[in-house]
Amino acid sequence: MTSMLITHSIGLGDYRIAPYPAHEEKWVIYGIGSCIGLILCDRLTRISAMAHIVLPEPAPGSVVEQPGKFAVTAVPFLLERMIRLGASPDHVYSQIAGGACMLRLNLADIGAKNIQSIRAALQEANIPIIAEDVGGNHGRTLHWDLRTGKAIISRIGMPDVTLTPPAYLFRKKH
Repeated sequence: MTSMLITHSIGLGDYRIAPYPAHEEKWVIYGIGSCIGLILCDRLTRISAMAHIVLPEPAPGSVVEQPGKFAVTAVPFLLERMIRLGASPDHVYSQIAGGACMLRLNLADIGAKNIQSIRAALQEANIPIIAEDVGGNHGRTLHWDLRTGKAIISRIGMPDVTLTPPAYLFRKKH
């Protein structure tokens, strides 16, 4: 019997949360520039979360309708939802990608602010960053394989790079 691969694309401000899947499943965030692609994973239960973070924080006094859109809201929101599914905060780690400076205008460097904000939000939640590919001036695509625990970075004209350290890759469940 052939297993079917399910791929979900995560758009601006969107997120996904899921337990370890019974089938092959991958999540992908295409064309990350100044945004941040965030992966959270519980190393023991293999519960995963991913968000396409656009900005560091919402405007003061605004109502947040997309918690995955902002670094300061995405981390606590995703962690709380993962805990509901059975994750333990002590076993959750993160991987981040993005935060590039895509425009060389006299604008605030949103990419750098996103990097700073996601690092602060993760530190506040006591979630270690085990791998990152941030900064620079190039776009990336972030892939997350829920069955293997492997994050891969793709760039146009470059070979794919495994972001996840080998020690964090999942061993096969029996």
